[in-house]
Amino acid sequence: MGEAFSDTGKYDSAIYYYRKAFEPDSLAGDSVALGYSYFKLATAYCENKNFGQGAYNFESCMQLLNKVVDEELEASSYAEYGALFTDQQKYEEALTFLKKPLALAQHMNTNPLLKVCYLNLSKYYAQNRILY
Repeated sequence: MGEAFSDTGKYDSAIYYYRKAFEPDSLAGDSVALGYSYFKLATAYCENKNFGQGAYNFESCMQLLNKVVDEELEASSYAEYGALFTDQQKYEEALTFLKKPLALAQHMNTNPLLKVCYLNLSKYYAQNRILY
């Protein structure tokens, strides 16, 4: 349900349903599913301009990534976390998080993820007024 609301721009409703994933026993023992839930929740918070909660949930997702190997989730999380820092004009932090997913996406040869990485980097460079 959360994804359907997020896709239509109803982020408050999306957040409500994403948070339901954290109710007891809903994802017990499934670290990857829990990581994706944190990722989706963080993304919805960022779309709703609640960057503090977005950052908190990205960090929670990344803590889970220390326990499991899911390169796609890792790359997506770093890319979106970097975009969050770009939106907040915290450019040094942004660049740190934007470079890592690009390397992962190139390694995995995942075109949709590569597209997101390059898009986020282009936003970073445009907002930071870096021209090549």
